[in-house]
Amino acid sequence: MDSVKFAPMTSIELFILLLVIFAIFFIFFLEPRLNKRKLENKNEHGSSKFADMKEIERNFVKEDINNINSVGFPVWYEKKNNKFESVYFDNKSPHYLLIGSTGSGKSVTVVIPECFMFATAKEKHSVVVTDPKAEIFNATSKVFKDNGYDVVTIDFRNPNKSNKINIMQPIINEWKEYCKYNDAMLFLFAHFIKLNRIKLDNISDEKYLYKIKDKYVLEEYLIDIITNNQKYLNDLISDKKMYLKDILQEKLEDNISLKDYLFAKSNDELMLMIREHQNMSSKHQAETNRLVISLADLIFVDKDTNDKFWINSAKQLFIGIVGVFLEDYQLGLIPENKINISSIKKFQNSSLIKENQTFLQKNVNSRKYGSLSKDYLTSILSAAENTYKSITAVFAEKMAIFDDLNVENVTSSNEFNFTDLGSKPTVLYIIVPDEDKAYFQLVTIIIGMLTKDLTRFANLPENKGQLPVMVEWILDEFANCPPLNSIETLVSVARSRRMRFQFFIQSYGQLSQVYGKDVASIIQDNCALVYLKTNTVETAEIISKKLGRATVETNSISRSTDPMKVGANKTISLMGKELLTATEIIALKYKTIIFPTISNPIFRDTYMYSDLFPSYKNLNGIDRETKVLKRITSNYYTVEELKSNYQNKNEKALNHVAKNMQEQFQQNIQRQINKATKSMQSQVVEDDELIDNEIIDNFKNSIFANYDTTISKNNDNYILFINKVINDRDIQAIENYIKSNYTFAVSNNINKGTTKITIWDNTKEKKI
Repeated sequence: MDSVKFAPMTSIELFILLLVIFAIFFIFFLEPRLNKRKLENKNEHGSSKFADMKEIERNFVKEDINNINSVGFPVWYEKKNNKFESVYFDNKSPHYLLIGSTGSGKSVTVVIPECFMFATAKEKHSVVVTDPKAEIFNATSKVFKDNGYDVVTIDFRNPNKSNKINIMQPIINEWKEYCKYNDAMLFLFAHFIKLNRIKLDNISDEKYLYKIKDKYVLEEYLIDIITNNQKYLNDLISDKKMYLKDILQEKLEDNISLKDYLFAKSNDELMLMIREHQNMSSKHQAETNRLVISLADLIFVDKDTNDKFWINSAKQLFIGIVGVFLEDYQLGLIPENKINISSIKKFQNSSLIKENQTFLQKNVNSRKYGSLSKDYLTSILSAAENTYKSITAVFAEKMAIFDDLNVENVTSSNEFNFTDLGSKPTVLYIIVPDEDKAYFQLVTIIIGMLTKDLTRFANLPENKGQLPVMVEWILDEFANCPPLNSIETLVSVARSRRMRFQFFIQSYGQLSQVYGKDVASIIQDNCALVYLKTNTVETAEIISKKLGRATVETNSISRSTDPMKVGANKTISLMGKELLTATEIIALKYKTIIFPTISNPIFRDTYMYSDLFPSYKNLNGIDRETKVLKRITSNYYTVEELKSNYQNKNEKALNHVAKNMQEQFQQNIQRQINKATKSMQSQVVEDDELIDNEIIDNFKNSIFANYDTTISKNNDNYILFINKVINDRDIQAIENYIKSNYTFAVSNNINKGTTKITIWDNTKEKKI
């Protein structure tokens, strides 16, 4: 077959062919690469992205899920052979805010798995968890107990199975420390005064006072202590058993008595000890006052009112009554068990009786300035009748929950120390009926007092600002509770004290409604975020904006419809796209979005605790002791009891004064007798024997024949010592016997049970 021959191309045809080939090459090969280089690292519409595995491995701590060393917040799980093998923890984000609407599975996908991890980890953290349905307690308490934890429940749903917590216990403990240091300071002052023979009765003399101040270099506040406690110091000094008191025992070494210890101290050393104890007592008194005010702030909350007078006045009434309780405890008038919230409520109820109100007002007026009771109650009790009634009505409303029998049984005594959470592995479940919002007030109060006491504990010198055991707070229904006072400060400083919080809310709007936008913003700024589920567009839009936008390329190719035109145009452009839109976020199922503070957001599946820890799937809660619920009237303190206590106190004081007066009178009589005896002895002229021995013998044998007597002669008189304290009848017998011939003086020594009789003869030339 003949071969086909092509005519050679002209130069123009060749040029056109090459141009077409180049155009095709440029459009489909060269131009995309040039555009890619041109657009490389350009993020003009956003650079957001989800964290990849490399970033997760770089920023978070990987642990074997069945052999955990230290727990943080779990951000990623890894499987091997269809079993969960590893978990990645975020240990750097200070706190977490978790958003999950009702039915989002917060408990079964977050809280319970975390509790299993805390319980089984080698590094033990204490855990405080709010547990409205007792679901978390039932699922995890056995695992905690089996791993060496103390398990404590504050259960308002089943109060007959609850442990007891006196909400006022931190206040009581702090006040006891104040009393200890104050008593020691006054004791040291009494010893100092006794040692230096300072005359307290002369303190009111300005010249004497100035002399004392100058000699011992006493500051004005020390002088005030002396003048304000003069009677107490006098009683201490006159107490013969002063140095047998159980005081300053921590200072004593083996076999050294308190008296020897103190007498070995110089004046300068004693004054240094006095100042140190005064400083410590002032510190604990100030801390007590701060805790009382903090408790009042937690109870008396009303963010919806613009007129703060009534709520502040009710708060003032509460603080003043607490002051009455603490001050009467210091005086020994009431035991510690009567200092509780229900007792405060009953005390106020009893003060509504007019007679009791009048007595309480007089009692408060008699107290010292600077005391909580006088400072806070004076203006309230002296208010106009209608004003006072309105204040007490607000007080009763805010304290009504403590009249509840269940609440009284749980909160009137204490079965565990708050500081146990920071000193040994402890799990505390706070169980409240979520169907009754009134109980959520108790959650706020308990958490508020726990955080206050643990912060104080962390700040002790031996703890150097950190809790020995880290405390994890898992607070479900956080925004359903009344606002936690100073939460904005707490989230800022808690991490440095080794406290870490997880706040569970249903939406951003709920948080802002309870705390206001400013405080809500501070909480968010101090927390990493976990999104579980929402039904509100507002929250979904916030999450979408927080995820951000990524810059993506879009390609468009255009070709001409003109058959005479060869080729096409391809356009590459950049645009921004949300990582997830609000609509996509609401539609998510079984997905979790985590926003750590140290990485890009993490997008992962949501897992049930039964998937992560199948061996713990069917556990039950630990058994608890069943208790009897009843009104604990023995723990009440009322105005009637206060009145009785002060009447008894006044009677004892009067009896004490009368006894002192009687003893002083007897001492004065004895001094006068001794003085008269010496005077008589000095006036008698030496002479022959004034009284015959026979007369003395007859005198002795006739009146005191049945008693052991001794006779001694002293120049011009005879002295009889009788082992008996003679009475008026004996004196009359002496007078009848010696008639007017002799003069005699009688001196009784009651302590020794003896009598001294001195006799002179009146018939001699020199008579007395």
